[in-house]
Formats: sequence, structure tokens, C-alpha cells
Amino acid sequence: MFATVMWSIYLIFLAASLIVFLYVEKLKTKRKKLDLVMHIITFIGLFGYVYNVQMLTPFIWMIIFVCALIWGITGIVFPPGYIKKLSIIESIFGVLISIPLYYGLYQYAF
Repeated sequence: MFATVMWSIYLIFLAASLIVFLYVEKLKTKRKKLDLVMHIITFIGLFGYVYNVQMLTPFIWMIIFVCALIWGITGIVFPPGYIKKLSIIESIFGVLISIPLYYGLYQYAF
């Protein structure tokens, strides 16, 4: 029960950050649009994991997990041009915030 509440709070945090991303970034480039699509897909996967809802097959979620992980790592290591160069602290914070998302996607896929 407690874990579901904590995951739900994390989902709300992700949804709020997605709304802020939409408001601030305006989606003018293809990379921003692809980033939004990746965020939405990973959000749906985490939602499925938290509430134990099977959407798509585990094999597809395995592919999504690998793609999302690669996308997230490259976004932190090589930030796109619309984001200033990230400091070490910002990069570490980004990784720490993303760990539960990738953990949930991993659990959902495998």
C-alpha cells in the first residue's frame, strides 16, 4: 500500500514536469518532439507498472526500456543545443530523479 502511494506521488511529479516541459519548450524542433514522445511512453509504462495494468507485451516494453535508457543517458551526457551545458550537480540530480523511472520500466518489462 505504502509503495503504491509513493509511486503515485512520483507519477504526479513526472506528470507535472511533463506539463512544465510542454509549457516552457514549445516543441519547435524534432528533438523536442521526440523527447516529448519518449516521456509520454515511459510515463505510460510506469503507470502500467504501478497499477499493474498490462498494456502491450513485455517484449515491446523491453525494447522501450532499452531505447528510453539510451535516450536518457545521451540526453544527460550530451545535452541538446536548447539546454545549456549541464553542471555535474545538475547531471547527478537528473540521474537520481530518473532512477525510479528506469527501475519501474525494468520491472514492468522483465
